[in-house]
Amino acid sequence: MTSGTPLGAAPAGIRWLLPLLVALAAPVGVADDATHQGRYEQRMAYADAVRALEAGRLADFRKQQDRLADYPLAPYLVWREAVRRVGSIRPAEMGELRESMHGIPAGERMFRSWLRVQARSGRWSTFLAHYEPVDDATMQCYHLRALYRSGEREAALDQVRDLWVSPVSQPKACDPLFDVWRNAGRIDDETAWARLTAALEAGQTGLGRYILRFFKKDADVARLYHEAHTRPSIVARADRFPQTAKGNQALAHGLMRHSKRHPRDTRALWHDYRDQRDFDDETRRKVTGAIALSNAKAGNDVQASPAEVTTEGVREVAHQLIRDLRWQDALIWTATLPQEDERWLYWHGRLALDLAPEVPAAGGAAEDAARGALQAAAQNRSYYGFLAAQRLGIESRLNAQQPEKADTGKELQDLPAALRLVELYAVGDLVNARREWNALKGSLDDERLALVLERMHEVGWINQAIAGAWQAQLPDLLHVRFPQPFPEIYRRHAFTTDLPHSMLLAVSRQESAFDHRAVSRAGARGLMQLMPATARIVARRIRAARPSEADLFDPEVNIRLGSNHLAFLMDRYDGHRALVFAAYNAGEHRSDRWKRKASGMPTEAWIERIPFRETRDYVKSVLAFQHVYALRAGASPPMLADHELLIP
Repeated sequence: MTSGTPLGAAPAGIRWLLPLLVALAAPVGVADDATHQGRYEQRMAYADAVRALEAGRLADFRKQQDRLADYPLAPYLVWREAVRRVGSIRPAEMGELRESMHGIPAGERMFRSWLRVQARSGRWSTFLAHYEPVDDATMQCYHLRALYRSGEREAALDQVRDLWVSPVSQPKACDPLFDVWRNAGRIDDETAWARLTAALEAGQTGLGRYILRFFKKDADVARLYHEAHTRPSIVARADRFPQTAKGNQALAHGLMRHSKRHPRDTRALWHDYRDQRDFDDETRRKVTGAIALSNAKAGNDVQASPAEVTTEGVREVAHQLIRDLRWQDALIWTATLPQEDERWLYWHGRLALDLAPEVPAAGGAAEDAARGALQAAAQNRSYYGFLAAQRLGIESRLNAQQPEKADTGKELQDLPAALRLVELYAVGDLVNARREWNALKGSLDDERLALVLERMHEVGWINQAIAGAWQAQLPDLLHVRFPQPFPEIYRRHAFTTDLPHSMLLAVSRQESAFDHRAVSRAGARGLMQLMPATARIVARRIRAARPSEADLFDPEVNIRLGSNHLAFLMDRYDGHRALVFAAYNAGEHRSDRWKRKASGMPTEAWIERIPFRETRDYVKSVLAFQHVYALRAGASPPMLADHELLIP
């Protein structure tokens, strides 16, 4: 799913404001004319206040601010005025401002900016007096610097280690602190080793090289550790690695790296080393798993059992075996995976059922167990759950659904943050609206969160409601998670292109979450995320006007071109949706390349073989989303049609 470009950003600029005010003036579900007029006037006054502030007309700003004392966004006017002069705010005034801003997220961000100003200006006592713990390395380093300056030197230095032992370089604000800490002799070999390990496991080779300078007695083994990362072939000389915990760790790291290019050779080395050295159990499981995966990817025998590998390693090997159609081996590896994961329930059940005739000794018990696994998977409203239901010949389950609320606005009147969120959306300040949501989702119970999401849905902030339901783990809000906006446009173009209405909705749901202003990192635009070049090709094909990039934000234009592009792909791939969706996401040339030599392959296995994780997940999601939309419309289609069960 792509992320949309915000329609507004605070505090600079309000060019976007007035059109949204006109479009969103009335609170949804409120019929009282006086209430409507009051809220409309408040929104217009808020726009006037922001415009006056940005023009430097402070008297006009204050006048509007006084009028808006009871408006939910009144704290944001305090913030907008204060953030412009954050560098000159005195401590006493900052305390008053924080009270006036009522804890709005933007206000807390401004407070942290103010604290940074105090630190950069050397006002350490002020910083220390007002500092509040926060998960931010810059602020944490400033805090310890302030603590050190206050005379609490040992207390400050005792807390530096956790900041220094990082897999990446820390902010410049930490450098003076690290210098003092290092000069105090606080970096011992164990501390340096911990950071070297973090850096190498994160692939930060340059940082790892820098850390080598801090070693004393372990300097030789540390250099070996770094060399095993950059030149893993040195593991062929195990005698170079001391028979110590650090020597074994360096050797194990090199073996895992070496196995990626030389899986067979590394397996032979590991066969010798694991009996000759005292590796701990966790290291043995990690190395065995890495070598097993490398050999599986190379098409070699795995020559390991799931019991010898970490759970994550078992998942990776099982996935590779499924990709390679090595069904017997995949059956063994999927059998040990967690039973609460419908992906592995599906694959183990399916493989056990398919292979039952080949293992007659197992009898009916094996088949019953396989069906039990599929039954468990089929309880889930998901890609694998729907596949499991089809495999068993039973109806897919949508499971419990929370009913749609009639009017959530009244039920949220006692929740100021929710009122602010809706008003920020109404005035187009999506940046701060999202910040309010991020603060809310960690502070409310599921029932109240559901009300907030319902409210977002009601007022038309559909894409954020979809994302929020996922973030809040509220999967049963199906009308929020699977909305049907722009119904007339989607239905008309589904009809004219002879495509299922559910398909157009599913693609748009995955592509943009129905944000018609969405822009991807690659430059795709609009509801169905069309690249400008693709849109021009489609327009030429259907003899439509050449669209500009701005045109692609128009739902009518975007859905027309997107549906015609899908129709073209459906013709090209004979209605095989897995191939169609792969082509829509990654391009026809890639979909064509991936299907070569795959004729007759089960479609589910082909999807698992798609090399791009994004496209692999995309195809699964759109197939599942289309199924949900069809079921909600009262249809009972198969997850995969008969002609889609195999790759043609």
